[in-house]
Amino acid sequence: MTSYLFCPNCGRRSDNGLYDGFCAQCFLDRFDLVECPLHLVAKVCTTCGSFLQNGKKWIKCDNLSISTATVRSQLHINPAAEEVNISFAPQTLGGNMRVHVHVDAVVKGMDVSKDFDVDVRIDKRSCDRCRLIAGGYYEAIVQIRAENRFPTADERSKCKDIAYNMINRLQKRDRMTFISEIRELKEGIDIYVVPTYAGEQVSKAIIERFGGNFSRASKLAGRREGKEVYRISFAVRLPQFMVGDIISIGDHIIEINSMGKRIIGTNLKTGIRFNSDSGNVAGADLLGHRSDAKTTILTMVQDDDIQVLDPDTYEPIILSRPAFLRANGGDEISVIKTRSGIFVLPD
Repeated sequence: MTSYLFCPNCGRRSDNGLYDGFCAQCFLDRFDLVECPLHLVAKVCTTCGSFLQNGKKWIKCDNLSISTATVRSQLHINPAAEEVNISFAPQTLGGNMRVHVHVDAVVKGMDVSKDFDVDVRIDKRSCDRCRLIAGGYYEAIVQIRAENRFPTADERSKCKDIAYNMINRLQKRDRMTFISEIRELKEGIDIYVVPTYAGEQVSKAIIERFGGNFSRASKLAGRREGKEVYRISFAVRLPQFMVGDIISIGDHIIEINSMGKRIIGTNLKTGIRFNSDSGNVAGADLLGHRSDAKTTILTMVQDDDIQVLDPDTYEPIILSRPAFLRANGGDEISVIKTRSGIFVLPD
């Protein structure tokens, strides 16, 4: 228990021991509610806008959040304070920031507050990830090719979309996941990624969408910190056939509607839905593509038969009526001429 009966600072009567021997006013005058430097520096990546938090970890946020986070990390609240409430009001000053800080708390039963401004200077530099990207660093290559053909422009575009979407998902768990480069080649595209497992995930996602298969091979790229470093190549092989292809499988003529682990299509002879494992069409013959379709006239519909005009010679031809056909005599329809005959196409 303190021996003071009167405040040693101002001489007013003090409450023994409650305010460390001082009166309430002198106690508050001497009490430091919060400590914080009034000038701080925030390191921000010029490329991606990430900010170095506590000098250890780069995180993604906007400038206002960066300034607030920088100030918050340097705030030291007196441990005697209770019911602490802190608010920040950041503002832009040229290329730098200023944050107004307001702190409310309860100390020994008394309401205490403090207001002050902190200037935050933005120090622009490159983060660890952007330095690696700029240096062309990669750990795996996803090499996208197609069986017995070149990937189409649409397939190339969709494969890149799949890669970017997968990388964005993986970045939520690991910001050091990125695409370093994409190279367009006559025979396909090469996607350079970090880390290795990202290349595998991209490959799986592409196969899930288009079907086909992929394999992996490793190559020694050197040594780092005494350990051997390998680069992994994922060879993605898109299937021979694609959406819109007309193929012959035994006695069936199939238009492919979707590709993946299973092939979904339409039997053009009967109009019945076709659904099969992609491996079952490996030996099929390619007859054409929907883009080769021509317009002709449906001249007659009678029970299970129809009559159409050959789109080139205008000769009448009798065909079996497919289940999907809803047109009437005199209507225009789309057909495709193949070496196996003429077939009506669904709308």
